[in-house]
Amino acid sequence: EQIKAVEYLELLKTQIEELKLKITQLRLQIADIEKGQGIKLDAAMRKIKANTAYILQNDLERQVEFKKPQNIEIDFLRDTYSLNGSNNFSASSKTYFKNALLFGIFFASLELEFFRYPRFILCDNMEDKGMEKVRTQNFQELITRMAEKYKEKTFQIIFTTSMVSDSLNNTAHCVGEEYKQSKKSLL
Repeated sequence: EQIKAVEYLELLKTQIEELKLKITQLRLQIADIEKGQGIKLDAAMRKIKANTAYILQNDLERQVEFKKPQNIEIDFLRDTYSLNGSNNFSASSKTYFKNALLFGIFFASLELEFFRYPRFILCDNMEDKGMEKVRTQNFQELITRMAEKYKEKTFQIIFTTSMVSDSLNNTAHCVGEEYKQSKKSLL
């Protein structure tokens, strides 16, 4: 019985060593996965910030900080964002900045295959907070030009607006009826 006990003890020692090896291998795999995720996160954030900066730089001359965006910070956990350490802009500029960020994420998802983000965006607030007609139309045109680069991709962008850009109105980009005071959407 002592021989059987010793043999069983040796078997348990072998299993312990095998399990230690397996634990070490799993820790290495986890570290590799985390490293890969970190690399993807860095690439994603760089692309999002670059796209957002481009959109901000192509705004009309309404917010001086948009012309040279140095530091765009996005905190998804806290649902906050800032430009050069601030988010203290006019209401219309905050709306523009927020939409720039959303489209920055959207366009990054078209460029980076690893993104798990629906390639669909619905923008129904581009006229919020006193946004000027010329500014919202400039935004529409800018986003449309940016989207033209991705013709080979499958995606959808929907703007809901009562101030459609003249250069986009009555083109293949516009879908559905146009509603006016004399022709309302709800009767």
